[in-house]
Order: sequence, then structure tokens, then C-alpha cells
Amino acid sequence: RIGRIVAVTGAHAIILLDTADGQDQRSSSHCPEIGTLLKVDTLNSVTLALVSALSSPMPSHGQSEQELRIIEVEFIGELPKDEQGRPKSFRRGISNYPSLGNVVFRASKEELSKAYACDTDTAIRIGHIQQDASIPAMVKIDELLGKHFAVLGTTGTGKSCSVALILRRILEKNPQAHIVLLDVHREYEQSFNEWSEVITPENMTLPFWLLNFEEIVEILIGGQAHRETDVEILRELIPIAKQRYLNNQRKDKAHVLRQRDLDSSNVGIDTPVPYRASDLVALLDEQIGKLDLRGELAPYKRLKARVETISRDPRYAFMFGSLTV
Repeated sequence: RIGRIVAVTGAHAIILLDTADGQDQRSSSHCPEIGTLLKVDTLNSVTLALVSALSSPMPSHGQSEQELRIIEVEFIGELPKDEQGRPKSFRRGISNYPSLGNVVFRASKEELSKAYACDTDTAIRIGHIQQDASIPAMVKIDELLGKHFAVLGTTGTGKSCSVALILRRILEKNPQAHIVLLDVHREYEQSFNEWSEVITPENMTLPFWLLNFEEIVEILIGGQAHRETDVEILRELIPIAKQRYLNNQRKDKAHVLRQRDLDSSNVGIDTPVPYRASDLVALLDEQIGKLDLRGELAPYKRLKARVETISRDPRYAFMFGSLTV
């Protein structure tokens, strides 16, 4: 027995702890910790609640003095009773709320097992619950990965180890699973040596022609002034560069492409067709040769200089390198 209920508000309740006769009231054996699962026995079910807060509104000053101590709990579910009054499997939600004065107990091992029960075929074990080390802590894979979730904690509390453990357990149960891990601090490489392919700035390849038009505009033009003219020039020349690539492929007998893919009339700005940066520069040169007015030449020269600068920049080698086409 822990104490009795003195307030109920929706899904929360306040429990007044019993005074500890014959023992130190501050002992952990009497006062439950945060996260401890408690139970309230009602007529039709066993209501389960999780300790969420501890407080002492009127703390004592002496060791021998008794003090008022309360805990706040959150109802998480219940174990409905069968016709013989025995608890059945756990279900979320509360159908019968406890009343004022109801006695509160620690959940027994059987009740803990029912509350934390999980199908082993669709779940992974990541440890054991703190209240009873003999009961495994399981995570349902589909529910975990089907929603947004976070692993939170202060520095040194084991967030990275927890993430690595969860991912290893998922891969052990699902060897064909595909997981993309953004390891910005390079702390997970040793955890998945035998299972992972590590992509670094040295071996990564992301061809620039795979980007859509908005993305390539951000790379080549960015947020500079007078960008509208430069954007329209790119919008006009990129499909032509793609058509040139397709025409070259048509002449190359070593490449077998479907006739539908070779139809250059259907090439648009975001059609997934490769093109070369050199073709884009050549098109800009052609346009510069056709124009005479200095004001009209400026955006073409600006774009040409930008393409040549970025394609030679070693920081952009993963996009404009020799293997990108």
C-alpha cells in the first residue's frame, strides 16, 4: 500500500502518501519514484497510473518529524476484470475512474507483465523496465517508425547508445531493412561496421542534373540581385542542354535507350535526363555571340562565370566531378 487518492482531475490524480510507521519516511522503499507504475482496484477493473511528480507541501525540519507528502500520477490504462474478478489484458484509456479515498498500491509483477506485454514477432527488446528487471522493455517497430519520435536527454546520458541499440535490434529482426543515418559527428560508424556503407564527402556522388530546377537555381544563382533574368536564362537553356545529351546518346550505338526516352521534344526543365555542365557553358557562349548590347550580355557572362567557378571548386566535386554523367 502506498496511500489514498485525495483528488482526481481528468487523467490525473493526487495521492496522499501513508505515514511510514516504524521506518524512515524518506526511505525509497516507501516512496515511489518517478515512472513507478501504481494501481487502484475498482469494481470492474484495475486502474493503472504512472507517477509523474513528487512533492512535499509542508516539509519537516527534523528527522523524527512526519511530513505531508503527495505524489501526482497520470492514468495510462486499465486491466478489465473477467467474471471471476481476475484482471485480463491491458488496454489504454480509463472506463472507471477511481473515487476519493480509494487505496493505491504498487503494481504487482503480474500486473506489470500485462501492462508491458508486447508481441515479440512485431517488437524488439531494448532492455528491461526499471521497476522490475525480470520484465523486458519492448518497442513496437511499426508504431515506432510509423510516427515521429525523438530520443532526448542531457549530454552523457546515453542518447547515441540508445539509438545505436534500437537500430541494431531493428536490423537483427529485419536484415533487409534500409536505414539512412545522418551521422554529422561520426559517432555511429563503429556501431554498424559490418552492416553499413559509410558515405563521406570524399566518396559521395550527387550529380547536379538530379536536382530539380529550384535546387539548381539555388546552387548556381543563390540570392543575388537581378536573379530573375538569370533564372529565366537557365529555364531556357537547361532543356536544350538535355536535348543535346539525348542527341549524343542517339548517335552512340553503345547505349541502348528506348525511343520514348530519345524523344527530345518531350524534354522539360525537370525531366530526369542528364546534361553536361560543358554543354551549358557552350550554350551560354553561343548566346553571348548572338548578342551585341552590353546590358544584355551581363546575365549570360555572369552565369557562365558562375558555372565555371562552381564546376572547378573542389568543394562541389561531388556534384560536378568526372563521374556525374
